Amino acid sequence: MTTKISVKVREEKNFPLEFVMAPPVEKGVVIIKYGWVKAGDINYKHKNLGRALGNRNEAHVLVFKKIFNEGLYNPFHNEPIIIEPNGDLVCGRHRTEGALLSDEGKDTLVWVCIMEFANTKVRKQYAIKENINTQKPKLIADEDDIISNIHAAVKDGDCNGNQNAIRTYLNEIAPYIEGKQKIIDAAMKLVNSNYETQDPPTRDEIIQYLEDEGIMTSQNTNWRIGILRAGKGEVAGDRKSRFLNGIRSTLVEGNNVNAVITFSKTSSEMLNAARSHTKNELIDEWVSECCEVADAFREGTLGKVYFNFPKQTESEFEDGEFFVEVK
Repeated sequence: MTTKISVKVREEKNFPLEFVMAPPVEKGVVIIKYGWVKAGDINYKHKNLGRALGNRNEAHVLVFKKIFNEGLYNPFHNEPIIIEPNGDLVCGRHRTEGALLSDEGKDTLVWVCIMEFANTKVRKQYAIKENINTQKPKLIADEDDIISNIHAAVKDGDCNGNQNAIRTYLNEIAPYIEGKQKIIDAAMKLVNSNYETQDPPTRDEIIQYLEDEGIMTSQNTNWRIGILRAGKGEVAGDRKSRFLNGIRSTLVEGNNVNAVITFSKTSSEMLNAARSHTKNELIDEWVSECCEVADAFREGTLGKVYFNFPKQTESEFEDGEFFVEVK
């Protein structure tokens, strides 16, 4: 089926497409056509979800104004402006405004790539990802842009309004960005006015406080600092297991342990429940599990674990067997 393109695409001044700077392509995105359109035919106001509303850089716009006036704008050195078949802008707000401010104004021809997006989530994520880069003279998306994009995704039903969903969405658009929790907190605050941001002390800050107060000394070493996570997921279970293993030897020697616990990736609504469970139930549950194993062992009813190790190297597969025999 042919996609209807409502914006007028001009074929003059076309270039061999194999030589032009191509835009990123990912799942859910289809390139329909490259070409030149008048800047005035692009619907750019309130359309670019890669920028927070009103977030623009005048100097950046003026750079492109100069590029257009000097005839330096071309598909070889500039990524195309991304628009949809109806002319709505997806990426390239500063380039579009620079063209509109140039001498030819609305008649300035700009190089575009017309794309179709599988759904609104794909379009939002494409718009913000295009700005999260270090290519010049483009701007790197700042935190306000990312937060605005997430907020729009929640409002439009492209992302659930809870911390885990927002974290997943953020990892999809900016997996390597620093300060993720700060961004998540800000987005959550927009979604839920009752949400409380968190700023737990670091391990070093906890140690410094205990030492300054004379609570923890070189003679009093029964302090353990742990970072747990609420819930029953794999990471939560692993952190609890490591913490419990770390205090086991101290407890079986008859010594007490002072534990200082903070929680990571745990919403403010879950904090008190997580603290209460850790204080009142964690050790009892652990002791109960240990006793079950010990009782079954004493009674001779403890089952056995049979370990099987699949072959993993080329030489191991020479005999045709699947498992390695371990003595």
